[in-house]
Amino acid sequence: MSSNREAWQALLAQLKQRMAFAEGMGGTEKIARQHALGPSAELQSGAWIPADGMAFDKVIDPSDLRNEIIAVLRN
Repeated sequence: MSSNREAWQALLAQLKQRMAFAEGMGGTEKIARQHALGPSAELQSGAWIPADGMAFDKVIDPSDLRNEIIAVLRN
């Protein structure tokens, strides 16, 4: 099998895993709810969508934000 074909098959396998994971987290239902609410809901929830899907690295208290930014810049 050619290396290109192997690479594409690996990519497709990874995408299938991600789709299964998203569906397991209720991704399909969340999308359906967003569509049912209409465009205004998208504008209101834009910043929170990653947090709703648990797609964040770290939650930072706003009062600690300055110290977190300084710590990141020093590293």
